[in-house]
Amino acid sequence: MKKHFSFLLILLSLTGFSQNLEFLVLDEITKLPIENVSLFYSKLNEGTFTNTEGKAVLKENKAALLISNPGYQDIILNPDQLKKSNTVFMNPQAVELDEVIVNSFDLKKALQYVSDNYNKLYVSTAFEKECNFKETLSVENKLKRLILTKVNWWGKSYELKKNYDELKLRLGAVEYSKNRALDILVDSPEENLPSGTGFIETKSLISVLYLNVFIKNFLISLNQFNSNVEKSAENEIIVSFETEWVKNKDVESRSVGKIVFDKQSKAIVEFVNEIEFKNRIVKKTTSITKKEFSYETLKNSTKHDFYKNNDNLWSLKSFFVTADLYIDYDKKRYFTSFENSIYVLKESPVKKVNNDGLINLEKPIYQSLPSNTITSNNSILLTEKEKEFIDKN
Repeated sequence: MKKHFSFLLILLSLTGFSQNLEFLVLDEITKLPIENVSLFYSKLNEGTFTNTEGKAVLKENKAALLISNPGYQDIILNPDQLKKSNTVFMNPQAVELDEVIVNSFDLKKALQYVSDNYNKLYVSTAFEKECNFKETLSVENKLKRLILTKVNWWGKSYELKKNYDELKLRLGAVEYSKNRALDILVDSPEENLPSGTGFIETKSLISVLYLNVFIKNFLISLNQFNSNVEKSAENEIIVSFETEWVKNKDVESRSVGKIVFDKQSKAIVEFVNEIEFKNRIVKKTTSITKKEFSYETLKNSTKHDFYKNNDNLWSLKSFFVTADLYIDYDKKRYFTSFENSIYVLKESPVKKVNNDGLINLEKPIYQSLPSNTITSNNSILLTEKEKEFIDKN
């Protein structure tokens, strides 16, 4: 009995000092919150990210914490510094426009270099990433769906092939899951159920996660485009781009965005691509009232962010995909927005994984809930708006 009691005391003493650290990350100049800042224990290969309010929570560890975001100077805090203040101010990188780079930078050539040297620049071996997956659906800027769950993403390599047999998504602990019916097709309840309120297809989401595929498709689709070196800082080159409008039947589209290159390795560390549409309209009819309604897609956007791991290779740290559209029904127009986000909390080299709790890639992720497998504790904090939505009856 005494031995058991002593063991319990030891266990309590070990776990009692483990706590969560809360952070608020602000711009040193504007004092505004910075979203999607990476807070990463480099030696442990795990961390978390700030939300739109610049807030984050992280398990305390006896390791140095790297705080980084493209366009800002990195901050490294040792364990003692982590306990002194929960507010962090980041300094924007000093911009030094290099006239040679500005005048000679060839975006297409830079993209082709990344594509040709992909395996030398990025993680290409089998891996498993513990991630936070977040999904939101808003109508007229009011939340209708909020999913936050852990997802384990395994890949045989960091290159996506034509088939999907070499990657697996497995659900972890579901933290928040709320899905309300849309206030649009009010007189047609069959189409107004939460399960039928639209989603970003999981298989298409997975395909754009892989940068090698994304770059190849981007290069193929490039027609005439303009690019401009916005900044040339100490370690980064930030390039904005804009393609010409292309017409396919009645639909017109173009891409606008920015790409951040690492100067030393020439790798892409951030890729933001927004596809704008004109006249991309799909018309349908409700099954009960036989009324016509339509979806007009305004834009789709993606964002890849990468970090350099302990092997000096770049690896995906977060990914966002959004879709904005109008839904027209019964002489009313509703602005609707979908967003799926993946935040990598921890990455490990893993050659094989089992098939327990796998997500069906043919279905939206929210339809695969729930599960009770627990992964990391470094959760992405909800914003005040999201908390209010969850707390509402």
